[in-house]
Parts: sequence; C-alpha cells; structure tokens
Amino acid sequence: MTRLPKTVTFECEVNKLNAPVTWYKGDQPLRGNQRLDIESSGKVHRLTIKGVDADDEAVYSATIKSAKTSAKLLIQSTSAILGGSLMATRISFLT
Repeated sequence: MTRLPKTVTFECEVNKLNAPVTWYKGDQPLRGNQRLDIESSGKVHRLTIKGVDADDEAVYSATIKSAKTSAKLLIQSTSAILGGSLMATRISFLT
C-alpha cells in the first residue's frame, strides 16, 4: 500500500537575493496558513503543503515580476478502496 506523503514542497531559486516571490494555486495567490508554509532563504523560495489531500491537485506557480515557473501536482489512485484503505495512490510533479 502506498500512502500520500504528509507534506509536499515546491522549491524555486531566483537570481536575486531576497526577491519577492508570489506563489499561486492555479490563478489564485496563496498566503501562508496552518497548512501552507511559504518561506525564503536568500535566493531559494519554498511552498510546503501539509496534510496533502486530493483537493491539493493543481498547477502551482512561483512568480517574480514577469518571470514564472510552474509544476503540476497530480494525485492518482489506480485501485479501489479495500477495507477502508486507499490502495496504490501516487503523487507526481510535472514541470
């Protein structure tokens, strides 16, 4: 049985130190909360999603001025729920 990871982290690196990056789920800007950690350290920026579930499947993007990078979070199930457990669940990142 494969289980969903408890957290998923997206990371990007920009050319300029401490440049402001905005994270998006689809076309909606994200803000940090109990489930979403948004952090930066120098040129590296991270979005961490805690307690990942099927509703988190989407395209996530990081933007800085006119530059943008995106990745798609896919959550796939290839078999039925057996005995209350979801079997063969897979998470994929498409960039």
